[in-house]
Amino acid sequence: MIYSNTEEFLDLATYCYNKLGLVEEVRIELKPLSVHGYCYEDGLVEINEALSTKDKEITICHEMVHCAQYEQQGRTCEEEAYRLEQQLWREYKMKLSRTGNGYLEDPSVWSLETMHQMAIEDEVELTDSMVTQIEKAREYYSENSKVPPIRTFAKYVGIDKGKLFKEWLTGPMKPITKYGGLPQPTGCV
Repeated sequence: MIYSNTEEFLDLATYCYNKLGLVEEVRIELKPLSVHGYCYEDGLVEINEALSTKDKEITICHEMVHCAQYEQQGRTCEEEAYRLEQQLWREYKMKLSRTGNGYLEDPSVWSLETMHQMAIEDEVELTDSMVTQIEKAREYYSENSKVPPIRTFAKYVGIDKGKLFKEWLTGPMKPITKYGGLPQPTGCV
């Protein structure tokens, strides 16, 4: 069982937990640290909250290896943890199958974590405003079974169309729908 003070990385931690064959309780806490992370014998994992998302993910993989080492061998091995952290992280990232345009092949796997993973892979920094827009687009799609044209969407979220273009640095509906796990829009985006 895995517990955390944030839901952001639970899917990754669960993947590592299952892949490494863990059975004991693991608690993950994001907090201020002077290093990337710690793993304690009692299953407590601490991750430096100041790290980039990618570094947090890799550190979680690293520390989960230490959890498995404590559970299975009673000690840790940094060499193995460094080797397996990259393998676990790459395997986890590969499970997101995307089209040539970057949209999810299976939209049913979408989650907030998936959204953030896709943005990291695309080297896009999602702001709180962008995340809210993505959630609003999902809401609109749920209510109307279609992706709105940009004018309709701007009215729906109460944001000037020009501001949306400026914030996204492109036609906003494409990245909004891509990171929102929605169908690719047609027409004015």
